[in-house]
Amino acid sequence: YRDLSFSVDAEEDGKKLCGAENGFAFLGGDFMVDSDLKVWITEMQSGPGLSHDSETTRENFAIVLPGIFEVLKEVRAREMSGELISEMESPNTWELIYNDHFRFSYSGNTAGS
Repeated sequence: YRDLSFSVDAEEDGKKLCGAENGFAFLGGDFMVDSDLKVWITEMQSGPGLSHDSETTRENFAIVLPGIFEVLKEVRAREMSGELISEMESPNTWELIYNDHFRFSYSGNTAGS
């Protein structure tokens, strides 16, 4: 998340996006993760682009959005209690690929890349 923080780093920018102190905003970003787990940001948006224009989009959001909120709830609870967020239990289909200086190895097929 440090790499994306530039988009809402300033306090005023955050207030403009959320509309309130301690507010919450969804942002959109297009990025790719290469086989070395380097993240390449291709575009940032001030909104998440949550339209339901296609069946594929509707199916993906039905899977992704509940998981996002489960992860956010657990991160907040762990931060409040001083627990490590690297030992999360709720990600379900989510996979932690980076944790400070420890990088997980990618075992996917890199043929054709």
